[in-house]
Amino acid sequence: MEQKQKELVTLQNNLLEASRQYQQVVTIMHLNEREKKKGQIALEELNAFPESSKSYKAVGRAFMLEPLPKLKEKLSRQIQKCEKEISKQKNKSQFLEKKVKGYENQMAVIIGTLRKQ
Repeated sequence: MEQKQKELVTLQNNLLEASRQYQQVVTIMHLNEREKKKGQIALEELNAFPESSKSYKAVGRAFMLEPLPKLKEKLSRQIQKCEKEISKQKNKSQFLEKKVKGYENQMAVIIGTLRKQ
């Protein structure tokens, strides 16, 4: 009986940690999705301008002249980076979700055996 209670406490701690990690991953994924969307909107707006247009990149409080094609390329790379990160975080979230469910199932089994005793 004492052993089962120790197992239960350990599983609760593992469950809390896995749940915390899962929430972190979901938050990071949402931030990357928002950043990707911002980049896509900016790229769509920039595509409306001719290639010879002057463009400026914000650097702190200042603006630096930057060729439009280079600015578009940077935005495209940023979007691709966000997509890769989102994919990575989705895989991580699926793994952690399975881990959380596994801990919950193990806890249910232990609680069930404790109640029968």
